Amino acid sequence: MNPYISKLCLSETLGSIRKGEIKLVDFIQRVCNRIEIIDPQIQSILPEKKLYSDISTKINY
Repeated sequence: MNPYISKLCLSETLGSIRKGEIKLVDFIQRVCNRIEIIDPQIQSILPEKKLYSDISTKINY
């Protein structure tokens, strides 16, 4: 299995978030964790200081 490919279905994920089955904060954290694991190998995300803390602050209003 290719670690760079995700089988994420956005419509299903959005439906789960709307139904309360998945918390938005948890989903965003999973995506951020995946970026931290994969990006050092493909280097597609520009470095940004405090990116994850800024995102977390904005969604935990």
